[in-house]
Amino acid sequence: MSVTADGNDGRTFVETYRRIETDAEDERRLELTKADERVERFDPALRERFDQAVELALRNDGYAV
Repeated sequence: MSVTADGNDGRTFVETYRRIETDAEDERRLELTKADERVERFDPALRERFDQAVELALRNDGYAV
């Protein structure tokens, strides 16, 4: 699954996740497999906010990260 996030500065960031098989049938768990290189260079505080925003969006769609 690809996640596309648009920054408030016009930049677009893409990260790729894959589904993790679990014993729980009702849980759809994902793990990050390919981070956008530019996101990895963010200041740590900004990176944390970015990760939290992506995780919240995925949770709202029924996924766990």
